[in-house]
Amino acid sequence: MIKPKITLCMIVKDENHPHLLECFESMKKHIDYWVICDTGSTDGTQEVIKEFWEKEGIPGELHEIPWEGFGKCRTKSLQLCDGKADYAWVIDADDMLVGDFKFPTDILLDAYSIRIQRGNFTWWRNQIFKTGMGWKYTGVLHEYAECPDKQETLRQGRINTEGYHIEARTLGGARNTGDPIDKYKADADTFLKCLTDENDPNYEPENARYVFYLAQSYFDSKQFDKAKEWYHKRAEMGGWEEEVFYSIFRSAICSSLVGDPWETTMPLFLSAWNFRPNRAEPLYHIARIYRLSGHPRLGYMFAKMAKDIPYPEQDILFIAKEVWDWQLDDEISANAFYVGQFEDGYNSTMKLLQENKFPESERQRIMTNLEQYQMKIMEVQEQVKKQAEHNAKIQEEIKTNKEARELVEKAARKKKVEEQTKQKAKAQKEKAKRKKKQKA
Repeated sequence: MIKPKITLCMIVKDENHPHLLECFESMKKHIDYWVICDTGSTDGTQEVIKEFWEKEGIPGELHEIPWEGFGKCRTKSLQLCDGKADYAWVIDADDMLVGDFKFPTDILLDAYSIRIQRGNFTWWRNQIFKTGMGWKYTGVLHEYAECPDKQETLRQGRINTEGYHIEARTLGGARNTGDPIDKYKADADTFLKCLTDENDPNYEPENARYVFYLAQSYFDSKQFDKAKEWYHKRAEMGGWEEEVFYSIFRSAICSSLVGDPWETTMPLFLSAWNFRPNRAEPLYHIARIYRLSGHPRLGYMFAKMAKDIPYPEQDILFIAKEVWDWQLDDEISANAFYVGQFEDGYNSTMKLLQENKFPESERQRIMTNLEQYQMKIMEVQEQVKKQAEHNAKIQEEIKTNKEARELVEKAARKKKVEEQTKQKAKAQKEKAKRKKKQKA
């Protein structure tokens, strides 16, 4: 099957920074056309866009549109892609494609989710859409694409090949100037108004997505008490299981961060794991907290439980991939030493170093752990050797004592037989003497 044509679809404002060109460079070999909507740049972003694509020889169109919010502007940019190619690939200006991406050509679907990474987290999001289907974006922030008229017949899938991801970055742009904490506080204010202000045009008091991202915004702005409250509300609303799980899990983290008693925090972590037992992150956090609080046996137990959980390939929301990549092995390594599981700890430490997935900043500590295990195992082996020698000596002594005892017993038996023989001979002699006396 012939590879489908793809249009790059973007909205931008004040993106005249290196990250925009990095984004373009990462995408250029995968697209055939581009549609970019500028919502009011004053820093020359428009010229940067036109110069780059003219140099690359890839046709496209730049539109100047008014800012009407993320949902409406992204919808407009998608609509402008209709008729330009088979698919529109949506990407943010500060994101970039990393690795070897291959578009599937065996079965063509209506939408594809792709792998996204930011720091420690991996998630999946629909970013590639079949054009001409009436896609639109919904939401004031953290907007998402939907196709209302075809929702029941949509064919969607994920591009699950290894070796690629979208690197989600927060660099430059009109929305990312200033202190990130202030941005997240502003986001929280926006979501709170949508949920509580009846006069707000986006008022939806039961919008679970708004509740979730209000909690997220409070968390990212380090307002952990408020985040815990709204994560709890989101969990109680039910719905999408992954979002409910993550809300319970994050409420446990918030509980820990605000200094709640462990008797309050621990059940929240367990509740998150119990709700979605294919996710190891809650058990990992329990193990880590137990270790740091001086309870390595409990830390080891929970780390081993978590290690038995395979990576959740089918989940899409905020997966802490490094928990599976190296953190659980590291937690086992850190706890096993103090509970006498030296071989298990050594093997986990060796696995860490062989796979080499941990940050370079952790290397010296892990190497030190390995040295401690090597010394301890040599010490144990030496103790085992000495014990074996001691046991052999005891066995030799037992053998020698047994032989000596057998000789003594043999001599005693011989002496007893001799005594019995003498007594018998004496008795016979006395008997013969009596008979002789009677005859006389």
